Amino acid sequence: MKNEGEDTIGGLKLNSHIRSAQLYVGGTSIEEIQRKYSLAEIVKLASNENALGPSPLAVAAMQETLTNTHRYPPVADDDLRAKLASMLGDGSLSAECFITGNGSCDVLAMVTRAFVCEEGDEAVICPPTFLIYEILVNICGGECVCVDLKDDFTYDLPQVLASITDRTRLIFLCNPNNPTGTMIDRDELEVFLSQVPSSVLVVIDEAYWEYADPKLLPDTLAYIREGRNVLIARTFAKVYGLAGLRVGYGIVREELAQYVRRLRLPFHLNAMSMRGAIAALDDQEHVEKSVALNKVEREFLYAGLADLELPYTRSQTNFVLVKPGYDPQVIYERMLEQGVIVRPMAAFRAPDCFRITVGARAENERLLQVLGDVMESLRTEE
Repeated sequence: MKNEGEDTIGGLKLNSHIRSAQLYVGGTSIEEIQRKYSLAEIVKLASNENALGPSPLAVAAMQETLTNTHRYPPVADDDLRAKLASMLGDGSLSAECFITGNGSCDVLAMVTRAFVCEEGDEAVICPPTFLIYEILVNICGGECVCVDLKDDFTYDLPQVLASITDRTRLIFLCNPNNPTGTMIDRDELEVFLSQVPSSVLVVIDEAYWEYADPKLLPDTLAYIREGRNVLIARTFAKVYGLAGLRVGYGIVREELAQYVRRLRLPFHLNAMSMRGAIAALDDQEHVEKSVALNKVEREFLYAGLADLELPYTRSQTNFVLVKPGYDPQVIYERMLEQGVIVRPMAAFRAPDCFRITVGARAENERLLQVLGDVMESLRTEE
């Protein structure tokens, strides 16, 4: 007999997959730290947000929606999907290839629910990587097969291929990868995809693709045009600076997109989010400024970390992974006390590392100063 509380609460039967699923714990909020430590100024470099904030065009478009917030938004997302198809597909991809969601996590959730259908279905993940993949698979009752990254934090794609069984439904590849900032070689990815069975969908999470060196990026849209079993997930949260709006999208061949869109709820995006996202796509100058600032400030962080003798991984994103040689949780907590927020990576299966978001110059200077003080104190305590 099962114990009360194991699969029930107050006599209510629970979904055991949800009961046992890992809870996603996000970064510490600015307001929480201000209250806890009575600090007026906080530097948050923990969640990979855009240092420049949102596009002024997006802000203006969102403000225009406020007087009509008593009206429901469109049930459909046709305008946003048409805009994405026009900008990204260059006429070669129809709007029917796009899926929108409440952030790219929502798109990933729909995809997982669509293909992890039965007990024992498997998905391959490659830790350390974005922890949401494992959470979503567990909620759906699937099993995660883990193929760890190599020592240099690059993907071991031959081992991923070797891990595929007749129960494999999904393979999650984050490219560039969060939290390492590393990227899959273009030719290596092409060879890999040519060997993946047709019964498996490869999900390529490109949340940070705008920050990556375009000469190194695989042409993943070509995979969609070719009709391969590949789905690309992207977001407006990072380079577009709209993290608070929660808008993401997926790109996949039409028949698969139509299938996955059946999982959307009505009004899955609010009016402000849709208007803001469409306007953000029109402001490519803001995107270019964001990418340029990130490139300069990332190099500034590299130099500062080298001065502090802290090992780091060179990144194709707007964050840098650091392996300090001391407990990252202790470093995180001591930096919090001085009003600087970074992100320890234990939840991402990198317990010896922490992640720094690339900020504006003043933020990065403050981070390096506080980090230097913390490291000096830890070394003195030895």
